[in-house]
Parts: sequence; structure tokens; C-alpha cells
Amino acid sequence: KVAQMIGYPLEISTNGFEPKPNVNQPYYDVMNDYIAYTQYELNAATGMACLEYCHRRNINEDIIKRFQIGYAPAQEKSYHYLKAKKYSDEILLDTGLIREGNDGYTSTFFDRLMIPIHDENGNPVGFTARIITNKEGAPKYINTSQTKIYEKSNLVFNYHRAKDFARKNIVVSWLREPWMSLPWKKPISMKVLLVWEQPVRQIRSIY
Repeated sequence: KVAQMIGYPLEISTNGFEPKPNVNQPYYDVMNDYIAYTQYELNAATGMACLEYCHRRNINEDIIKRFQIGYAPAQEKSYHYLKAKKYSDEILLDTGLIREGNDGYTSTFFDRLMIPIHDENGNPVGFTARIITNKEGAPKYINTSQTKIYEKSNLVFNYHRAKDFARKNIVVSWLREPWMSLPWKKPISMKVLLVWEQPVRQIRSIY
């Protein structure tokens, strides 16, 4: 603008400039593919029980779509799908989608309602998964373990969707639970019980 004001011709060449590739993009790609797969399975015959569970809990189609809720089917199906997409075992281990046991590799999540977790920029980095059928000894919830792209203590759930809305509409006290004051459609929830430094820094950056 200054150059225009004084009549000085200014040309900025972008020749040869290439943005630096994101080293985590391959991980985000596999996570996005798996999210799409779980969304498909939720609406398939195998996901009927999970979809009915959603409806019983007043999780309607709008919520399902907005939060990319899906269903992880029987243990072998997810792994077979991911291998059919040509993903290596290494990257599947690195993203926490599979685990290694005595009988080889198996899916981390199966027969569970799947809720994706994103970083502050909206990149998918993990899952929280709820059991939908009573199985003795099975935990109600399981979450992605720490991976190269997911560190629980650094995340605020739904931050990437709610930050713009919250910046314009909400002022809260940081001595209280910040997510309690937010409108239902744009909830921010701490992913951990303790108020870690990084999540609080993210929320403060809204203001």
C-alpha cells in the first residue's frame, strides 16, 4: 500500500516459491480416510445398532454430521479396509489405529461409536470411542493413546469449530469451567480433567 501511495512500482515475484510440506500430512490423510469409513459403516447394516443408540441418546443427524460421528465395525474389518487403501502397518501404528498383539496386528477400535478428535487447526489426530453393547470387562470408553500427532494434554475438544464463535460472543472466567458457558451447538470441552497449560493457552488465544 505504501508503494502505491508514493507511485513506486512494486512487484513481488512468487516464482520458485513452494510452501513447506506438512510432515504430518500423511497421518492426517489416513485419519480422514478412516473417519469417512466409520461414517459409511454407521449407515450400513452393520452400524444399525450404533445408529439406533445415537437416536436413543438424542444424537440426531445434524450432530452426527457436524461432529463426524461414525461406527467402527468388527475388529478385522477396519484393518482390512485400511490395508486395502495401501496404508502401511507403520503409519497405522503411528496414528494409533492398529495395535500389535500376539496374533499380529488388530484394529484398536471395533464395535464402538467413534468421535474424532481434532487439533486447533482442524486436523484429525485421534478418537474417543464408546462401547454400544454390554461386554463384561470392556471399558465404556477408550481413547487414542499418545502418538506422533496426538497428545491429550495439548488439546481442547472442538476448539477448532468453536473458537471463532466464542471470540465474538463469549467472555468467561478462567477460574471456572470454560465449556459450561458456551452455547450447546458450539461446546468446548477439556479433553482432560486437569487444566493443562497448553489447552488454557489455546482458549485464552480466543480473546
